[in-house]
Amino acid sequence: MSMRVRDLQQYLGKFTEKEKGTAISNCHIYIETESGALEEIRRIEIQENQVIGHPEPTRMVLKTENINRWKSLLDRVNESRREWGESESGSPIKIMTRKVTIIGKKISPKQWSGLILELNLMKQSWRPFADIEIQGSGVKKIIKNGTFVKKV
Repeated sequence: MSMRVRDLQQYLGKFTEKEKGTAISNCHIYIETESGALEEIRRIEIQENQVIGHPEPTRMVLKTENINRWKSLLDRVNESRREWGESESGSPIKIMTRKVTIIGKKISPKQWSGLILELNLMKQSWRPFADIEIQGSGVKKIIKNGTFVKKV
């Protein structure tokens, strides 16, 4: 018998009950493949069956990213950075500066804080590939208060 979403919720509830905000609720989720390799789950999709009356009208699909492929990409990026501005072919890397301006109109302070925290998450995930700055009034304060982890 296959596992249902309610089974998964109940099972995870045993780990996170009375433990909200701890390392358990913030840990990464991996799936073990048949070969024994671990792959990180990158997104979850809910797929709807188009056949009316089908016994399985919807299903949840966990989409993975092969960790070995991901790490090898990061290793290549870091190697090229270490080579003092030269690519693997020996030609100089052209470093370009790009700038984007985001103007929030009719946005509440809470929505603005959420947007800044989302941009900070993107900045962190892009760290291996680019140095990204987030500038604006109160940005440092929003990031400092929004990423604070209370130690128990």
